[in-house]
Amino acid sequence: MEAEPFKEHASFILPFFERVMGTKDVVYGDELLGWLEHDLGNDELDQKKLERRLTDILHDRLSKGELSTDTIAFVKKLLSVLCQKDKELAKVATRLPGLIEKFFTQDFERLRRVLDVDKDLKISTVLERYIFDNRDTMWDSLQWMDGKKVSPVTAASKSNNYLVSHLEVASTAKLVTRKNPEFWTSSRFLDSLEECEVFLSVDEEFWVEEFFNLLLSEEKTKDRLFSHIKDYFRRESLPSLLHYFGRYLDNEMPSLLYHLFKENIESFGKRSVNISRFLASQIKWKDFTTLLYYNSFATKMSHIYSIIMQDDRSAEMRDDLEKWLQSTNIKDIRLQYPKPKLKDNSNSTNSSNDNNIKDNDLRSYWSYCEYLVTNNFKENLQSIVTFVLLQSVSLFLKLKYHLSRADHKEITRLMESEGLDFECMHDQLESYSSDEDTDSGSDSEREKKRSKKRKEKKKGKKKCKRNKVFLGWRFPNDPKQVIHNVVDLPQYFQRTYLTQTLQWFATSHPNLRS
Repeated sequence: MEAEPFKEHASFILPFFERVMGTKDVVYGDELLGWLEHDLGNDELDQKKLERRLTDILHDRLSKGELSTDTIAFVKKLLSVLCQKDKELAKVATRLPGLIEKFFTQDFERLRRVLDVDKDLKISTVLERYIFDNRDTMWDSLQWMDGKKVSPVTAASKSNNYLVSHLEVASTAKLVTRKNPEFWTSSRFLDSLEECEVFLSVDEEFWVEEFFNLLLSEEKTKDRLFSHIKDYFRRESLPSLLHYFGRYLDNEMPSLLYHLFKENIESFGKRSVNISRFLASQIKWKDFTTLLYYNSFATKMSHIYSIIMQDDRSAEMRDDLEKWLQSTNIKDIRLQYPKPKLKDNSNSTNSSNDNNIKDNDLRSYWSYCEYLVTNNFKENLQSIVTFVLLQSVSLFLKLKYHLSRADHKEITRLMESEGLDFECMHDQLESYSSDEDTDSGSDSEREKKRSKKRKEKKKGKKKCKRNKVFLGWRFPNDPKQVIHNVVDLPQYFQRTYLTQTLQWFATSHPNLRS
């Protein structure tokens, strides 16, 4: 079966779509990811399943002999986020043999930076106490910031933190290492570090590298680190996880999303379709990048179009699009495909009139959808949705081109011819009559007019004309949707087209899933 009305699907729209996907330096990156994060949300989500699947992905990535660049980037990004967000992770760091001593003795300036983030002064208090307790061996070697030495008695009489705030901290750390290296592993110091929840952020790169090596080791301590990772996966929202790690899990993320949501396809036929959720939960995409592009074409075509039209690097693509759009006609645009009524119109005596042509077109569209389901693309929802999505892109592009050249009356007639349920919104603009006519005629006539006007003014009467001003369109079937500007119509009709078709698939073929 060859559906004539949809030849453009293969001849222009599909190649155009693939060219945009291939131009990653023009339309790519955080913006596409941000759109999906926002639209997916976190409701009706199995958080435990999310934690299990991400943990499995992490284990699988780490189990491979030679780690890929993506794996290293993913794991290190995960550990970096963990250092920033997990306040309990400091307890893992303080229990790793020799690591705290290595941290402070490798760079003596780190002690000063840790003291700067020690808002409760607990680490400062422990360090001061340690210096006082060992004053016989340490005091004479201390270096003071202003060069003036203070006796232990004088320092003890001052307020808390006086000693640490007046010492050269880096040289003090060096002195502690030389004279009393056991300080770094003392229980008081380690306890104070654990209570300073942000001390890992002082040199995040150091801890990320050490934790990364720990995950690759055979040390039993890594089980505690894995426990923190699992807790983080369980607590964090899906949008945040996508934001942090989506780009590193291009192959795994589509399968994760596919198995994550509790909805089945039938549930989308019972309520308004969240297009992003439909795409993510019902189809196993080959990679995450493809899903990002399909979602952006389905939900943010206005943004994609703006990028293509404004970016100098897409000039050739823009010229080809312009040529194709010039070959189309506004009269051939179908604004909606309502639920199918596939009746046999072959016996109709008015087969040549415009309405019947549109009926045949409507019949052809839904017949083709049925054909996709039952023949070529049986049990392959991705192919079906690709067809529907590309048809919606075609609709958007044609509307964007033709409606920008039409006034609101022409657009209203187009919607009426489609049988759409909508209302035109107007307001009344009052224009008042001029006073110029009071200056014409004889003196007595002018005086009579002025007198009459003064009386009307006292009674509150004013002569005015009421002119209708067009404000936009309201759609009763979508009460929250009011379109004031013609530039918003293409995205609205594309969304309506997609939701109607996806709902039809969900209700008429509930067992269909890729």
